[in-house]
Amino acid sequence: MNKLFVKYAGLMLIVISFVSMLSCAAEKTREQIIRELWTAPREYPQTHSDPQRVDIINGYRVADPYRWMETEGAADDWVKAQNSYTDTYLYNYYYDGLEESIRKYFNIGFITSLTVAGGRYFYLKRDDAELEQPNLMLLSGDVERVLIDLNAIDPEKKTSLDWFYPSRDGRLLAYGLSKNGSEDSVLHIMDVNSNRILDDIIPNTRHTSLEWLPDKSGFFYTRYPEGDRYNRRAYFHKIGTDWQSDELIFGEKRNPTDWTSLRLSQEGDMLAVVEYHGWTDCDLYVYDLLTKRLRYLYYDLGAMLNGLEVRGGKIYSLTNMNAPKWKLVSIPTVPAEPGDWQTVIPEGDWPVEFFQIVKDRIVVNRLENVAAKLEVYDMKGQALGNVALPTFGMIDGFAGESESNLIAYSFTSFFYPSTVYKADLENVSGGEIASQLTLKITSDIQPEDYVVQQSQYPSYDGTMVNIFIIHKNRIVLDGDNPTLLYGYGGFQQSMTPYFSRRAMTWLERGGVYAVAGIRGGGEYGEDWHQAGMLDRKFQVFKDFEYAMRFLHKQGYTRPERLAIEGGSNGGLLVGAMVTSVPYLFAAGVGSVGLYDMIRYHKFPPGELWTGEYGSADNYTDTGFLLGYSPYHQIIKGVKYPAVYGHTADTDTRVHWVHTAKFIAALQAASASNAPILFHRDSGAGHGMGKGKSDAAREYIMKMTFLFSIIGDPAQKAQADSDIIR
Repeated sequence: MNKLFVKYAGLMLIVISFVSMLSCAAEKTREQIIRELWTAPREYPQTHSDPQRVDIINGYRVADPYRWMETEGAADDWVKAQNSYTDTYLYNYYYDGLEESIRKYFNIGFITSLTVAGGRYFYLKRDDAELEQPNLMLLSGDVERVLIDLNAIDPEKKTSLDWFYPSRDGRLLAYGLSKNGSEDSVLHIMDVNSNRILDDIIPNTRHTSLEWLPDKSGFFYTRYPEGDRYNRRAYFHKIGTDWQSDELIFGEKRNPTDWTSLRLSQEGDMLAVVEYHGWTDCDLYVYDLLTKRLRYLYYDLGAMLNGLEVRGGKIYSLTNMNAPKWKLVSIPTVPAEPGDWQTVIPEGDWPVEFFQIVKDRIVVNRLENVAAKLEVYDMKGQALGNVALPTFGMIDGFAGESESNLIAYSFTSFFYPSTVYKADLENVSGGEIASQLTLKITSDIQPEDYVVQQSQYPSYDGTMVNIFIIHKNRIVLDGDNPTLLYGYGGFQQSMTPYFSRRAMTWLERGGVYAVAGIRGGGEYGEDWHQAGMLDRKFQVFKDFEYAMRFLHKQGYTRPERLAIEGGSNGGLLVGAMVTSVPYLFAAGVGSVGLYDMIRYHKFPPGELWTGEYGSADNYTDTGFLLGYSPYHQIIKGVKYPAVYGHTADTDTRVHWVHTAKFIAALQAASASNAPILFHRDSGAGHGMGKGKSDAAREYIMKMTFLFSIIGDPAQKAQADSDIIR
């Protein structure tokens, strides 16, 4: 039979079937029609599976049929085919105004990484719609100028500024640059007054901790061995010398996964060194600059020290030792029992996120009901007042100096892009302290057009969990609203009110957007964090499951209209929901996520996270990791929801093969024929440093996918408008 005739006849049958379904639209819901269209088998790109690949790990049989993808270059053709398949799928869908809306919101600028030195303010800023990358800016007095133009440095706009540290007088600036989102920083030094770049260049300064000497003749900093993601060590660099001759200060013969953080005393005579072991324990050392001797104060403290300030022979630090919501203590620089520490600001009802000493004041940012509250104290811990914040939101940048009572902070909320304010703490005697608007990012968003509802819902065990639910003023709670639920649940990361460009597109079109503050985060302190760690990780997933049930019960949406999203650790969350409760939602978007929890630590820097997740190398951990590992929990014949797995080829945090293995296994197993898509970005990393256009393009693809599954919120919004009228 003629092949062309067969293809034509098959096409006609599909068309006739589709027309027949449309004729029955009055009797069938949109979801029923979509499900019928999905009954035809999906022909994904061919994927090799090795069913014989089974490991015995601590007595457990662990299948890994897509292990071959881990071999460098082995999955290149598969990635190309999958990218092409995803592009073709998305090409078939068009939603009027979607691309324009996303680009409009991504054109809204931002201010981030605010710091101050010598009365000069340094920050990253993008306020020009033509810019791909932000510029590093300097504000001195009322004069603002560009220090580093990342868009001019790299014609491809793929270079990002990972971090920067000004000297105390603001005259010299150390900063790190990397390409393609890799975060593999190379340190450079600039003379701020002349914009001259010094000859000093130091590689392997990923996520460096850096402290300038007061006379700016050199600095202490952390560096990795060439090609290593572990063995972080502290060195001293003298300006104008070869970095390879830098003096090793700390880190030799330490645990490779320990994380070193540095803080120089205000007097410049002592360096505090904190060595973190995972997320619950640390050591504390001091290095005497005069004698060049390093001595320990505490080994295996059994608690965390965060945000050190060293002055007057004392170390001020936040700690969660016997204080899960954190307290501020003063630690002597000679060995003493923790019981001899002086409590400056005791633990309160709400957790503390950070503190800073500015002249003779202590500023504390406390999370009160999952929103920022800036409190001011004197050096004895006596409360003096609160800084008046613009509205309910979060502090995403803070700057203050030891010689001045003037502070600056960057504030954001759901409808407010980052805005910088200043406040003078000199004459504070109680009550609210006024703030002065200093730097603003403009937008045409009208907050009064939207509703933000903060609620608490019961999880599986009755624990109350915070959730923000946002939507336009006038929606009908008929259980039919396209809804996007976001979560993270790990590493003490709190889901506070923040400005999200992707969320604004969803909301503008009439959708419901929800953010759940599930266990594993820092919303309620260290107990809340630890309730979602290790063998308690399942509670993170149960909290998110019950967030979905809450949205159903409250009449916002139903499974066919609900989508979920998360990235990195939040990608793991999405994967766990796909494999455990696939019937509660219709679509999931997981970005740069972890899905193989048996082998995640084999991919650097995964071993840094074993304190949070556990390790399959340990007998006690293998069972619970295998019990939720998304890649290993896929069961053939289950009707899985639609899934979009997004990753990137130069992600140096979570290897892209996690997503590849997970999507390959889902495509082979699912009985629902809902689309399961994979896309790997080229020349991109974990998300940091991505240019504006690339970021917008990523979300155009994700939103198109979500609309294709749960519907365009704009259509529901129009229907609601007709009902209300």
